[in-house]
Amino acid sequence: MSKILKVGIAGVGGIAHTHMPGWEKSEHAEVVAGTDVFEDVLTEWGKKHNVTKLSTRLEDLLEDKDID
Repeated sequence: MSKILKVGIAGVGGIAHTHMPGWEKSEHAEVVAGTDVFEDVLTEWGKKHNVTKLSTRLEDLLEDKDID
């Protein structure tokens, strides 16, 4: 049995829109977190992609042991 890669996205605007369809289609990965300096953009992105672990601090994602 293979492990599902737990992904955190740093910077959810711009190019992240291009990458998300691939992450969402992957059977081997799950986007579990996101970070962005713009809280309103981050909140909307989280709602759109059903991601609830959100932070405006990159350090929070980097220090989270549940994110691969």
